[in-house]
Amino acid sequence: MWLAIEPATGADGPLDPRIPISRVIPEELAALGYCAPTSGPDSPPERVRVTAWSIVPAGAKPIELRTITLPGVEPDASEGLFAPDMPGPEPDARWPSGRYVLVIRGETGRYERWFGVDVGRWTAGDDQASNQPDASITP
Repeated sequence: MWLAIEPATGADGPLDPRIPISRVIPEELAALGYCAPTSGPDSPPERVRVTAWSIVPAGAKPIELRTITLPGVEPDASEGLFAPDMPGPEPDARWPSGRYVLVIRGETGRYERWFGVDVGRWTAGDDQASNQPDASITP
């Protein structure tokens, strides 16, 4: 599933209310990522760093990310797929329900793009309308 969002620039941190939050309700979510423009002023620099937080009642808790690489796809700063790097025996951790904020930053320069995702859980009986993104969600 792909959602088009306009990321925030210049946010004050992961709790900044200007960060757009998209809601997804998958049966399970193995990867979360981004796809940025490959040319023009919104394209990322050659090297970026992606940082993530879990938004919890006490604030924002940093989480480690594991980069997922697809066979035959050369890594590129204009896209990335990530799984939460959770401790434990399962190497393919899934994203648990919750709110996550990610920022893509250029390693050198002023490139910075923020976006968030509210991960819910789909259950049998959910209708199509309840699975739509809800722009009214706030941290």
